[in-house]
Amino acid sequence: MRCALTGENANGRLPASAPYAGADVAHFGNIRGTNEFEDHEVMIILGREQPSGRDAEKRAMAIWYDTKQAIRRIEPGPGGRVQYPYRARHYTLRDGTRRQVQVRVHPDWRVQAVIEQTREAEMVQSDRSAAADP
Repeated sequence: MRCALTGENANGRLPASAPYAGADVAHFGNIRGTNEFEDHEVMIILGREQPSGRDAEKRAMAIWYDTKQAIRRIEPGPGGRVQYPYRARHYTLRDGTRRQVQVRVHPDWRVQAVIEQTREAEMVQSDRSAAADP
């Protein structure tokens, strides 16, 4: 999507961002560790960093290597692909109403914690970059 907007070559190594229509366009997975956006007042981040099911399970196994309860693993589906199953999650809106949505969640809370930390770490980094004092 980024390259379609900016005209960059998707086959090469991309810089943290490129200009498009008066904005700097970056992509998720390419903004961690950069302070390029510290002078920006507004950031819109689309997408997320989502580890594969197997990678998340391996990380959880490394963290909780000495647990008595084994890390639950997702069985591969058709074609050998490991996919997080759907689960209902509730969100509370500003007006106090609640909505339920179906989202993909790992059945083992420890693996899900690894997934959420991985997804959110890059957003936290980008938020700090945008909020930093020059």
